[in-house]
Amino acid sequence: ADNAFAQVGHGGLSSAGGDIIGDINVRQVEPGSLMISGGSAVNTQALLGHGGNNYSGIMNGNVVTGSPFTQVILNGGSGNTSGARVGHGGLNASGPKTGDIALKANVVLLGAGDGEASTASIGHGGTNGDGDADGSISVMATAGNIEMVAGDVGQAAAVQIGHGGGGYSGSVVSDDITVSASGN
Repeated sequence: ADNAFAQVGHGGLSSAGGDIIGDINVRQVEPGSLMISGGSAVNTQALLGHGGNNYSGIMNGNVVTGSPFTQVILNGGSGNTSGARVGHGGLNASGPKTGDIALKANVVLLGAGDGEASTASIGHGGTNGDGDADGSISVMATAGNIEMVAGDVGQAAAVQIGHGGGGYSGSVVSDDITVSASGN
């Protein structure tokens, strides 16, 4: 169905807004994967972070994965504006977004979807969003590669590690972005 979402974090699609403050910590008990994927219908976002598509308000807190996952996969969906994100925000999300992001896995894969603006991103922001975005980003592949593949069907189906996004307006503070891979 259109306008569905999957989220670990406060807020949600078109929520009334307000101030969200709090860290998000994701840990695995047994070795496994973390998959975050947009859907096949319109505006079906998957988010590990606060806010969501069309959210308005303050989004603050660190987003951290503990011990390395076997793999972390972010896939944009086939529906228009059906992105996957680790970080605060979403499509048209407005307001300041702050907090460090630390993601660790054996392998990290990011792929944009076939839908228009169905992005895969690690960072705060979102397509056509606004507000200051601040916080360091660390993405580590401990036993493999980090792969990023932009979409080849949908317009503006981008892949990004960093704050902002297509059409984003606001100050993107120049905190460190660290990307490291131990793979082939």
